Amino acid sequence: MMTKPIRVFNRGRNNYNFNISMNNKPHLNVHCTKFLGVYIDNKLSWKDHVQYVSAQILRDVGILSKLKFTRLPQRALRLIYLSLYLPHLSYCCSIWSSTTKSILNKLFILQKRAVRHITCSGPRDETSGLFASLNFLLHDVVNMSLVIFTFRCLNKLLLSSFSSSDNLNNSVHNYYTRV
Repeated sequence: MMTKPIRVFNRGRNNYNFNISMNNKPHLNVHCTKFLGVYIDNKLSWKDHVQYVSAQILRDVGILSKLKFTRLPQRALRLIYLSLYLPHLSYCCSIWSSTTKSILNKLFILQKRAVRHITCSGPRDETSGLFASLNFLLHDVVNMSLVIFTFRCLNKLLLSSFSSSDNLNNSVHNYYTRV
């Protein structure tokens, strides 16, 4: 009788417990760990990291909400927004931005709230025109970091493991794979 093989990467349907030990010392399995400022969870959903970034950004949005009553010009509020919000958003976003849209939506909602505070708009005002007037959007930050990473990778400006020509698609085959 054949037994079914254990599927290690099973998208969370079954939870298998693996006992990992080094030098006869058992290591604990953890749900999430922080490495170089990025929260990595055991399913690579990046939900914990986005939740952490959301908490940091929520604090910054609170600062903006208080500053809008000080009659600072919109240019100054925009600069404060970029100095508080952008570092949290752009740090390693080429890694964690591969999460689902529903998880990233939390950051987008906070960004909408910040844009409304900068422009002194109401809580239910349409934000598409406000984003255009301030010239920034969450997806632009993510796309720009991916473009920069790709440029550095192709021009061998990264570590040798990233810059290897073996990673390029045309070294495997010569036909076009995109539609």
